[in-house]
Amino acid sequence: ASAFRYRFRMLSAGSVQDAVLYRRKEIEAIRLTRLNDKSYKVGIDTSVLGSQIADKTAAKLEEAVSDAAFDDMRLNVDKHLMFVDQQRDAYLRHRGQEVDAYRSEMQRTTDRREYDLNDPNALKNEAPARSGDEDPNASVSGLQKFAGEDLHYGQRVKMQQAQLQQWATAQAAEKRAKADAEKQTNAMWANHMLEADLLRCEFADKESEILRQRRTELAEWNLSQAQLKQSMLKEGVVQAEIDNATEIQVQLNSGWLGEDPALTRSFVQPHRVRPDHFKGMSAAQKQAILDENARLFASKQAAAVEEADLDKRIDDMTMQWNRVATLQEHEVEQRRAAMRKSIMHENEIAASTSKAAYSTLYNETYKNEVDDDFYKRFGTSAR
Repeated sequence: ASAFRYRFRMLSAGSVQDAVLYRRKEIEAIRLTRLNDKSYKVGIDTSVLGSQIADKTAAKLEEAVSDAAFDDMRLNVDKHLMFVDQQRDAYLRHRGQEVDAYRSEMQRTTDRREYDLNDPNALKNEAPARSGDEDPNASVSGLQKFAGEDLHYGQRVKMQQAQLQQWATAQAAEKRAKADAEKQTNAMWANHMLEADLLRCEFADKESEILRQRRTELAEWNLSQAQLKQSMLKEGVVQAEIDNATEIQVQLNSGWLGEDPALTRSFVQPHRVRPDHFKGMSAAQKQAILDENARLFASKQAAAVEEADLDKRIDDMTMQWNRVATLQEHEVEQRRAAMRKSIMHENEIAASTSKAAYSTLYNETYKNEVDDDFYKRFGTSAR
């Protein structure tokens, strides 16, 4: 609403009315141009559709060619990368083999200087402290027997290992026997299933033979029914030709094809017609319809003229209201400007008054100056 008032504030009354009339004439000219456009076509433009389809087909072909070229390039790159990887792997493998061969020949563990200090089998290769209670290598003062010493540990371990081997052999034999029994059971089950399959195949053959016989009987019955239907159709065609000839003769002698006006009259009300017997209106009826259409057209034109007159009056009234609103708004703005000026003047007067009071209060009344009377009061009493 504010934008609308601003536009009409910037223009005069005559220019606003001219602008409105010009805008309406421009809209009407555009509408008439659009209505009288002879190049407008109803339906689908097949030429445009054909060009669009051709463009889409060409774009698809171009995309397919680009995709094929990209795929070929990608395959070539993949093959090249695979070849490079194979060469790198072969080089690394050959280098590792050479390094391992050099280490096994020239850098053996036993050839190191500190091998005798770090030999993991050094204690295994050393002789035991003693081989029995009567070990000749032991010294005279050396101890020969120790509490808790088990000299038959190795024999006992060998005997236990032999027992474990026997137990494992027995368990393996038991598992083999169990597996053999299971295989025998599976073989018996397989034979049973084979016999069942043979019986199933035999029953299926018998069932297929029965179905074949039934299909043969059904085909023979269908053939007999088809022959019967064909004979009945021939008789029906002959009877239909006789009925058609009779119907044609009856219709030629009927009043409906002869367009008897009496037949169009309804049995319910005489002024009504029967839709299934109506053959068209008379010349008087057609003229009456034309006269009614002319009357309706004239009344419609009169209503349009009246509506145009009413719109014109409404537009004139709207323009007058806009002018009045613009004048009132100018008047309100002038009053507001005068009020702002008076308020500013009052504020200036109040500011100058306040400044003068402040100056009098702090510069004259309470200036707090030290004079001779202040020093004369030292050493005196107020009592």
